[in-house]
Amino acid sequence: MVGNRDGIRASLAEIGTITREADTSISVRFPQSKRAIRLIGLIYEREFTPRLVQDIAEEAVEDRNRLQGICTEQRRNFERHVREGVNAILKDIDWEL
Repeated sequence: MVGNRDGIRASLAEIGTITREADTSISVRFPQSKRAIRLIGLIYEREFTPRLVQDIAEEAVEDRNRLQGICTEQRRNFERHVREGVNAILKDIDWEL
């Protein structure tokens, strides 16, 4: 298992030649290629660690839960308003749910 950017770099060096490193990418040329390709993404960043991935995943779960709570509350409010509106109409005709 790769634990950080050094591990990613070492794995890439086994199958190609690293031609450039930047803060957010690693460029590598594979033996069958004429040109290097730039690999961009979280795992190629200097600050990459499995803990960083875990932190991002935890934040995503927290955001999802928060948004689900907001959606649930909005749905309940909408249902309450619809129910109140329907009851107001039915009350006008002497009928209530």
